[in-house]
Amino acid sequence: MTTEPATAPSPSGTATDVRIGILCMLAAMLAFTVMDSLSKHLVRTQDPLQVVWGIYVVQAVVLCTVMARRLPRLLPSRQVGLQALRAALLVATSVCYVTGLRHVPLAEAGAIAMLAPLAFTALAVPFLKERVGLRRWAGVAAGFLGAMIIIRPGTEAMQVAALLPLAAALLHALYQVVTRFVAREDSVLTTLTYSVLFCALIMTPVVPFHWVPMEASQWGLLAAAGIAGIIAEYALIQSLARTSAAVVAPYTYSYLLWAALVGLIVFGERPDVWAALGAAVIVMSGIYVWRRELAAGQGG
Repeated sequence: MTTEPATAPSPSGTATDVRIGILCMLAAMLAFTVMDSLSKHLVRTQDPLQVVWGIYVVQAVVLCTVMARRLPRLLPSRQVGLQALRAALLVATSVCYVTGLRHVPLAEAGAIAMLAPLAFTALAVPFLKERVGLRRWAGVAAGFLGAMIIIRPGTEAMQVAALLPLAAALLHALYQVVTRFVAREDSVLTTLTYSVLFCALIMTPVVPFHWVPMEASQWGLLAAAGIAGIIAEYALIQSLARTSAAVVAPYTYSYLLWAALVGLIVFGERPDVWAALGAAVIVMSGIYVWRRELAAGQGG
């Protein structure tokens, strides 16, 4: 599942910066798809908690190795409690999403998870005291309608497991709210460091109770998933460093294209008409709310 680093939007930059920013965002979504695809493959035989733990441990090892000299400067923070809360929300998000991948097609899970920005818009009102107009509320409502089209509650086609990506989207929205608070004082690298380290620490005492023996090939896939996650985060940060979030935000929906392609080729998953319709509603709602937020930010 995609994450949003704690960073303020940068200026739009030059045309070259914009192009590089867009390419980095597309690369980030591809890397997130690789991570989620490997996770989906692993949870067929492994416990989801074990998979989530492994991904974060690999990321912690890679980060500490690459950033070893900078760690003493990155770790000081006056918001350690908030950083821990943010990491706990990220762990809960990951567990819900990865568990859902065991039963739900990759593209459908990704489409439902794309509700997170819409849920964040709703949560920004009570937590961040932001004003949301009627049109944006309509977009949020339409997005949740799209999720209901995919999940189809009350019908024989409903999968209870589809509620897990929905829970992941709501938890991720809360995670984004906390991210806004920590971003006021901590740098993006400090926040990324705390995220990876705290997530690994939170999961380590839990995983022995859910351990399933792994073969060497499975350890390799787990390491690849963790590395893909680190690459995705790095590409995401580079994208937002090159240009503003407003420019690259629509390209986050490329995740659905990658997920649909991988789901079809690797897992033989063919989304039905209702899933495709629901995903289209969510994407259009997300883009509509994004455009309204742009207009509001420009005083329109």
